[in-house]
Amino acid sequence: MNLTRKIVEDAAIGVAVCDDLSQVINLQKPGVAATIWQRNLPEGLQSWIDSIPVNRLPSARVLTKTTVLDS
Repeated sequence: MNLTRKIVEDAAIGVAVCDDLSQVINLQKPGVAATIWQRNLPEGLQSWIDSIPVNRLPSARVLTKTTVLDS
């Protein structure tokens, strides 16, 4: 087996954490691969979600272009 090292240039490796929608734009910065938007849930939502059996919850991954967030 041959092991070779591949150098990846300009790869996004960082994760930004924000608590305000205006900071989600950090995705456009070099080196940022993802943004975690920490926010409070509307009142009652967490208890409603907690009441749903785990096997009934959806599994999802949401991808969007940063241009959608410009507005």
